[in-house]
Amino acid sequence: MLSPNSAVGIDAMAPPSTLVDPIKLLKRIASALVLLAVAAGAIWFGDWPMVLFFAVLATLLYWEWCQLTAISTVPISWAVSIVIGVFCVLSAYLWPEFRLPLIAALTLGSIFIATRRFGRFGFWLAFGPPLIAATMIAAIYLRLMPDHGLETVFWAVFIVSSMDIGGYAFGKAIGGPRMAPNISPGKTWAGLLGGTALAAAISVFVGLALGGNSVVTLVLLGAGLALAAQAGDLLESAWKRHFDAKDSSALLPGHGGFLDRFDGYLTVFPIVALMAALSGRSPLLWP
Repeated sequence: MLSPNSAVGIDAMAPPSTLVDPIKLLKRIASALVLLAVAAGAIWFGDWPMVLFFAVLATLLYWEWCQLTAISTVPISWAVSIVIGVFCVLSAYLWPEFRLPLIAALTLGSIFIATRRFGRFGFWLAFGPPLIAATMIAAIYLRLMPDHGLETVFWAVFIVSSMDIGGYAFGKAIGGPRMAPNISPGKTWAGLLGGTALAAAISVFVGLALGGNSVVTLVLLGAGLALAAQAGDLLESAWKRHFDAKDSSALLPGHGGFLDRFDGYLTVFPIVALMAALSGRSPLLWP
């Protein structure tokens, strides 16, 4: 467990380190590959396999949120998580007119409950549940786009994954000044820059392969979305720091919980969906 002040006193410079626990690394790789295979298959097939995958994922994310905040007992948190998770996914798939009202209702309800329970800090904390709903709704919205929907989802996934991999690899190899020692002590500026650069490069490579139009646009979008993914990561780390939790759960070997694994998507998918909705086409097709 982490204490709120555990980062205080940590040196501002992170030494380079290539030492990684091989057992932990193997567990991390194995669980990531299994999860990637299941997610890719569900997204590829679309329709009800996709709905089932996102419904289960949304339920798990909501359950972890309830456990993290200790907002209810275990049986109640499971019931609430299943109801909200399944409904937000079904509304995205079957009832598009409910998408925005659902997010608005979750936002207002979460603010009311969280501020009553956690005071002023609760207002900032309250955006967890609506952000999870927005992520699920955005992913399904993007997948169902008639033009380059599937390609856009996979492109966004590659960007977030590249940011995760690049940030970890460059941060470990280079070290240097820590980016947010009071929130996530392991993250460095070298990791941020390296992950952003890798994500921009992968954005171009994957984007062009999937039908993208402009190298410059893909570079800028890749870098911008990589920074958004890092913001989502830091947001989830701040939540855990507040509740003295190391991980959101222990459901994923080597990763912690599903919130730990999908934190970058909490910001990236809603942003990509908003860009597509406002422009009327996938960002891959932007000039």
